[in-house]
Amino acid sequence: MDDRVHPIRFRDHDRKCGKKEFFVIEEAVFGLNNAGHPLLVLYFRVKFYVDSHLLIRDRVTRQHYYYQLRENVLRHGQPATEESFFRLAALALQAELGDYDPERHRAAYFDTQLYFPQWILERVGVDYVVQNMPAMHRDHRCLSTGSAQLLYIKEASSGHTHYGLHLYRLRSSKKSDDHNQQQLQLRTPLDRTASQRPCSANENPTIQQQLHDQPHTGTVWLGICGRGIDIYEEEDSFTKTVRATFQWPNIGKLCFERKKFEIRAVGCPESRKFTYYTSSDDKSKHLLYLCRVTHQFSMAMQPKLAELRKLEEEGN
Repeated sequence: MDDRVHPIRFRDHDRKCGKKEFFVIEEAVFGLNNAGHPLLVLYFRVKFYVDSHLLIRDRVTRQHYYYQLRENVLRHGQPATEESFFRLAALALQAELGDYDPERHRAAYFDTQLYFPQWILERVGVDYVVQNMPAMHRDHRCLSTGSAQLLYIKEASSGHTHYGLHLYRLRSSKKSDDHNQQQLQLRTPLDRTASQRPCSANENPTIQQQLHDQPHTGTVWLGICGRGIDIYEEEDSFTKTVRATFQWPNIGKLCFERKKFEIRAVGCPESRKFTYYTSSDDKSKHLLYLCRVTHQFSMAMQPKLAELRKLEEEGN
């Protein structure tokens, strides 16, 4: 399922699936609606991303977490260097194909679209990828599948760009053209006056920002992760740019009022807040729920993470 068009909704395990929540059950025939489609489709997804690979201990958990990050790397369109994508692809090849063998792995022995985002392939060219990946794949010789997966998780979860997060599309204003928004053709500035600019890093060190003068699509993305919330602006159909990062302890206000979403950092006045809009009240409620449970999970994991980091330091 393309979560860029159909956002992921996580089930609240304390609630039952009711008739009003999905479809009219009386119209169902063997679990299908009148159009012949399933009444309900469930997907297995990672709900809580962690701050460190050290928390991924179980083999099955590691495998599913790895595959989720693999998908995120291809689809999220976050800013990153070309080198980082090549490093991730090399680890993925080792994890999935084993040691590089010149007899078995000849010419284009892998599908480049399964290991690189489309915009990277367009920038460097498929031929360049095919020519250079064998050497990088060979560098990981003798690395086990589990070790390669764990290194992939570590690489994809660290640094400025981390792929362990959920992305949800928001609007920069109440009014928008749904068709143009889906086609990524709407290019208007953020609906924010100069007096409403967010606090800078100098004014409040708890918030990190990157401001850009170039026009963008008017689409913004809310990234929910273990560390907090990221705000991305969409540059084009493939890439996004970080506008702000809020860590959980530094969020002074986070609320949804019907379709309106507001967030500001600790110490920032009310006039300097981020204000965006969802497509429905129901989506707003779900995003608030996901923010709340993610924050709770992150706080619960902190003692364990501190213990694991201490053991890692002592081992080194």
